[in-house]
Amino acid sequence: MKPKLFYLKYSIETHEWLLDVKYSTENFYYGIRKHLITQYQAELFVERIDKLYIKKNKDVNLNILEFEFDNSFHICYTCGKATYRDDYYPRYKTHCYEHYLEVMTEMYKISRAKVIERERLENLKEYLKTEQGKADLIGLQVLRSNIIIQLRKHSKTQTELAVALGVTDTSCHRILYDNLSIKVEYLYKISEFLLIPIDLLLKSPRGLAPLKKKNNIPICVYRKPMRSIK
Repeated sequence: MKPKLFYLKYSIETHEWLLDVKYSTENFYYGIRKHLITQYQAELFVERIDKLYIKKNKDVNLNILEFEFDNSFHICYTCGKATYRDDYYPRYKTHCYEHYLEVMTEMYKISRAKVIERERLENLKEYLKTEQGKADLIGLQVLRSNIIIQLRKHSKTQTELAVALGVTDTSCHRILYDNLSIKVEYLYKISEFLLIPIDLLLKSPRGLAPLKKKNNIPICVYRKPMRSIK
């Protein structure tokens, strides 16, 4: 349950204190600062004024009270909450404790996201060294062209290729036309079927435009999850 908040007021004539939910001047009670505080915080502030001024027979006016209020309370720039100086730590900076926690939590999330991204980039670099990574990098269009070229060179049909892969003609068509890449397991079977090295299927055509990169990783791979293509 949140503590009730009040405006602290002071009577110049009677030298009395008042906690009020309204800031406007009433019966010569003047608001010190337009910031809400708890009853406990008000007691601490009144005790401070009593110690520094009243017991030493020093004059107390609104200017002094406003000055001491500013020295006694830290005001959160985000929500305007007042924190008494004994409960405030420099690490909070311009925030109250609650917003400080929110800022630190957000900073942790950002920091953690950067760590995860660095780990992901390292994994992607290692992934690109694998044959599946090379296949995904080349893309389905180039892989399909290389496969069709090799089928024609060896006088083989797509139906014969489907038999070699152990799939139906429909599934073979889907492998060659409907996905982002081709599983490296299929590429191995195709190379065995055609009696050619798998490098011929992973060969990039001449004149292929340089791949756009982000963080030194080709965007076509950087933006896609590392997953096996069905």
